[in-house]
This record gives sequence, C-alpha cells and structure tokens, in this order.
Amino acid sequence: MNKNSVRGLLAAGLLLPLGVASAAELAVAPAIDLAYKSSDFTIAFFGGSGTSLIKPSYTTLTPSLALNYGRFYGVAAYESTVDDWNSTSLEVSSPTSNSFIQQTFERNEASLTFGYRVLDGSGKLGAVNVFAGYLQGVSGWNSTTFRYSAAPAPVSIKNLNVNFNEKGLFVGANYSQPFGSKGTLSLSAAYGFLSGLLNDVETSGGSSSTNQDLYSKSNGLSVGLAWSGNLTGNMNYRVGLKYIKYNFDVDRIDDKLTGTSTSVTPGMFVIKEQIYSLNFGVINYF
Repeated sequence: MNKNSVRGLLAAGLLLPLGVASAAELAVAPAIDLAYKSSDFTIAFFGGSGTSLIKPSYTTLTPSLALNYGRFYGVAAYESTVDDWNSTSLEVSSPTSNSFIQQTFERNEASLTFGYRVLDGSGKLGAVNVFAGYLQGVSGWNSTTFRYSAAPAPVSIKNLNVNFNEKGLFVGANYSQPFGSKGTLSLSAAYGFLSGLLNDVETSGGSSSTNQDLYSKSNGLSVGLAWSGNLTGNMNYRVGLKYIKYNFDVDRIDDKLTGTSTSVTPGMFVIKEQIYSLNFGVINYF
C-alpha cells in the first residue's frame, strides 16, 4: 500500500484515526486531536421548533489509539473538555431589582470502533472503509439565577443542574481520495442508535422543586470532512469539520420527588442535540 493511501486512511480520523500495516503486520497509531465545538440542546413539544436549553462553545482534547492488521482495525478514543464553558446573562425585571444567570457546561465521551477496509486506495477509486462501534457520552450543565435587590450582594434564587447521558451503537463508512503528495481528502458518515437519560434537578430556596429522569431513544446522523498530510516521517496531521444531529424521543419520565413514572406519547417530547466541530490532530503510525 502506498503512503498516499496510508495518509488517506489516517484522514478518516473524524471518526476513526487509522493505523496501517501490510497484510501480515500489526500497526499502531496513537493520535491526539484538539477540537473547537459548538452545541445546541433544544426541547421541542408536539413537533415544534422548540426552546433552546443551552448553546455552549467549548474546546475538547481527544487522545486515541488505533490498531490495524491487514484490512481490519480498531480504535479506542476518549474526549473531554479542556476549558469548561461558562456564560453570564443579565435579565432586568425592575428599576430596583434585576437578576442574572450564570451557566457552565462540560462534556466527556468514550468510543470504541471496529472497521474493515473494503478498498485499500491503491486504485483510482480511492479507499473505502466500513465500521461499527459503541459510544457513551455525558453532557452536564449548571444554571444559577441570582437576584440583585437592596441587599449588598446578589442572592441565589434558583439553581438548575442537568446531566444528559447518551450511549449506543453506530455504523458508518468512510471514503478518502489522495491528491498526490499534497494530501488526502476524506468524507465520513455514521448513523447512531442511542438511548438517552436526562436528569434534571432544580432547587429554589434551598429545597428541590424538581428532580426527574427523562428516558429517550434516538436515531441520528453524523457527517465529517477532513484533509490530511504528512508532517515528517511517520508523523501526519489532519484538519476536519464534523456535524452531529440527534433527536431523542422521550418515552418515560420518572419523578424522584413523588416516586411516580409517566409514559410519554411518541413525538410529544423531543430533546434535540446538535454539535458542530472544527478539529486539528496529529497522528504517528509505526
């Protein structure tokens, strides 16, 4: 397999940073990716456009390790936020009393991918890979409302703490086309089958007014476009864009304060998640 096709497979790192080996050798490819991401979590009722819960922008760091043997490969990756997002917004309610909201956000995700190289990139058609895997991610955010009044310091009047867990299987494919020694363009797409659990705890006046679990299921799509090239020797780089969209259809709500559980009609209550990302990574294969 020529080096251009090797780098094309490495470019697939938007979903799978591949190591490369000959038919009888094992190759190892550690990598590190830095990404800037923008997310949007929205709750929609009865098929409407919905109300945005939070729109954070943050930076993540993702170390990964890929193993390749012949046409088969596997990738383990773990993503975490480098700088937790925070935001403050002011809400004026009267000339003498107003409030402001402070929000924070963080996200972690682990994934395991297994794939097979259908075309190795040695011909004019480029390289084609198919893959399947499992991911588990957690997004957490906190929103605290403070009120200014005659008091010398702001007083906390409401706190909202949310943890959204998502996990499940995904399948997908990757196509890459080398452009000589300049580099390789790669396109990836995956379809996920996830379950979601959103825990919502709201406190007001020092006591919990809401504590509930929202269970949901989702089918969603992710697409990515990447460019890769050689830095030196076996060291390569990749830059890419990625878009993810999931609609989690809530089917059950458990109220932890009352101990009750309520079934939800399909399509009535949907949690929409969108993530845009721009990433830069470095890969070494040996």
